[in-house]
Amino acid sequence: MWVESKSKKAALKLEKLDTDLKNYKSNSIKESIRRGHDDLGDHYLDCGDLSNALKCYSRARDYCTSGKHVVNMCLNVIKVSVYLQNWSHVLSYVSKAEATPDFTEVHGKDSNNQTILTRLKCAAGLAELATKKYKSAAKHFLAANFDHCDFPELLSASNVAMYGGLCALATFHRHELQKNVIFSSSFKLFLELEPQLRDIIFKFYESKYASCLKLLGDI
Repeated sequence: MWVESKSKKAALKLEKLDTDLKNYKSNSIKESIRRGHDDLGDHYLDCGDLSNALKCYSRARDYCTSGKHVVNMCLNVIKVSVYLQNWSHVLSYVSKAEATPDFTEVHGKDSNNQTILTRLKCAAGLAELATKKYKSAAKHFLAANFDHCDFPELLSASNVAMYGGLCALATFHRHELQKNVIFSSSFKLFLELEPQLRDIIFKFYESKYASCLKLLGDI
């Protein structure tokens, strides 16, 4: 009964959103059409229909009237593409977001903009990690901002520490590890969430390989 009730509510909501979107299109109001596609995408995502969610979010692109809208569209597509494990799509839309002509509009220092930048870096890091490009993945994760790493639907700050730290350990030269990890004021905050990994990186840097390998085996 619960499943039937939920399915019925979802179908009714879908019908309403679809009708709303048709009305917006008949009135040719770009902003309303963009929001309508986003609302439909959100609904499909809530229902677990990732394919249709991706289509709706992508269709919003033709109705974006500002750089902020384009970046928001990219973030929606990136999120669903991560769920679909479509890594080339993830990287493509990270690049699209960063190449938006007036990306400076969302490239400031305020909290929301830093969160957007960190989300893009982490999404790119996940895609590079999944395709075994570990050094590139490390660089993306190391560019994340600890204070603005707040998107549990993708990954946690502890995940960033673990993925970024291990990828850096596997691919960085000693001086790169020192400069970009050990002496990094920003990534240091991530590593505090994973003290064992921090110790592993320090042991490796200090050439204490036996201790490093033992700690690695304990993870």
